[in-house]
Amino acid sequence: MLFSSLGILALGFALLALSSVRLRPAPQPLPGSIAVRHRVPALGLALVLGAGLAAAGCSKPEPPTLTPKKGTIRAVGPTGVTLRLEFDAYNPNGFALSVQSVKAKATFDDSIRLQEVTSPTAISLPAKATSPLTADVTVPFDSLPALMTLATSKTEVPYVIEGTVAVGGKDLNVNLPFTLKGKVTRQELVTAGMNSIPNLPGLKGLIPGQ
Repeated sequence: MLFSSLGILALGFALLALSSVRLRPAPQPLPGSIAVRHRVPALGLALVLGAGLAAAGCSKPEPPTLTPKKGTIRAVGPTGVTLRLEFDAYNPNGFALSVQSVKAKATFDDSIRLQEVTSPTAISLPAKATSPLTADVTVPFDSLPALMTLATSKTEVPYVIEGTVAVGGKDLNVNLPFTLKGKVTRQELVTAGMNSIPNLPGLKGLIPGQ
């Protein structure tokens, strides 16, 4: 598309150049030939303008800007941890984009690592706008006692959530990386676990104050 636009542009300039050259006057120029000579500059100008518009139409789509805000533990169960991830996403293009999936993995206290998982999503990012983006991701985890033990030994547990957000649209498919860092309190972690598995016998006895 770019080469064809350049070709049209070159042809337009060539016609403009030819139109500026003084031709040897004919004895009796015909009315038709005069009209043709006057149309040459107009044709060249039209081709130049058309090439410019075509080149503008060939501009590449720009990837959106992703600003991580926070991550929250929504639930802790025997087989996984549900994380709520919140972002601000700016779409600089003149058309809407679609968030297709979110991939994430988490680490607690630099020692407990959760597996990476991909969660499908269907969120639209309007054109030329900043939109809130929220996604819930359940990360598989088979060591609930280790996490609960960590909660009893520290008042706050640091975490790191890393991953990518897959965004697609008109001639654009991109994976946007992100990193979320924060701390979860002992009470938040325990509450998430208690709300997820309230009927598990003996769980309350494992947690001080429960």
